Amino acid sequence: MFFINGLWRRIYVRTKGDLVADEAVLNKIRAAEKKSDDILAAAEKEAEKIVLEAKRNSVKLLEESETKINEQEEEKISRETSKIQKNKSDEIESAKLNAENLKNKSGKNIEKSEKFLFEKFLSNVGN
Repeated sequence: MFFINGLWRRIYVRTKGDLVADEAVLNKIRAAEKKSDDILAAAEKEAEKIVLEAKRNSVKLLEESETKINEQEEEKISRETSKIQKNKSDEIESAKLNAENLKNKSGKNIEKSEKFLFEKFLSNVGN
């Protein structure tokens, strides 16, 4: 040790062994940096893979939901179509019955009318 500017200073003498040791430390640091870069790159790739998989799954779920909704709509349309056809059939049947009743009723009325007209004709002819 020696005294410079009021301070005690130590002089370090570096040997070839110290330089080799320093180089080994630097190599370990470089290797650790490379390893961390590799880990970071692998993590980024894995993150991209996870995002892509999530996108695929969401598209798949969306398509499944659309298919399910379409099937439900088709089912509702089919049910409503069946109801409409049944109502139509019921209305047609009811109209046929009404027409038949009117036909029968009008036939009876024609008979009564003929009888009434015939009686009137006879009463007018007989007078």
